[in-house]
Amino acid sequence: MNYNLPIEFLWGTFCRRGIVDSRTGTASMIDIIPGLRIASQIDAKTLALDHPQMLNIPFGNVAAFALFGRTNQNPSERQEKIAESLIVDFSIPGSGSQSSEIPILIEPEQDSTFVIFAFENASVSVPFEEGFYKQLFEVDYKLKEFDLGKINLPVYITVGKE
Repeated sequence: MNYNLPIEFLWGTFCRRGIVDSRTGTASMIDIIPGLRIASQIDAKTLALDHPQMLNIPFGNVAAFALFGRTNQNPSERQEKIAESLIVDFSIPGSGSQSSEIPILIEPEQDSTFVIFAFENASVSVPFEEGFYKQLFEVDYKLKEFDLGKINLPVYITVGKE
């Protein structure tokens, strides 16, 4: 349901890095990530100390890569560019949710545009104890108060003792 919005979410995924050629509008996704499996060890020294409640596990750089298109594809009504502000809500496991506003622009001659939201040195937090944890890294795209779409990255973490 588009609520007469000028754009719609077409698809999205996670990758390590995304590149959009500013001249042609073509895109490249480097190392698409369908999900992450992370193994971490708790060492004996850390266990002997006054250990923290949560264990922070880094998993590097990640980019949320999404394609947005015009809702109206009628060529006679495409004389104007679409310039909006997307609200990007993202939830990082163990770190809570945050929100950011990013511009989106679709020129009159374009049908769609890519949006890349990069997370540098991303990490997840899990309880400081042995076990298997499943977390969900989520990115939710909104225009005004309307949900456009969401992408999810499952993160599986195994924590063991050395």
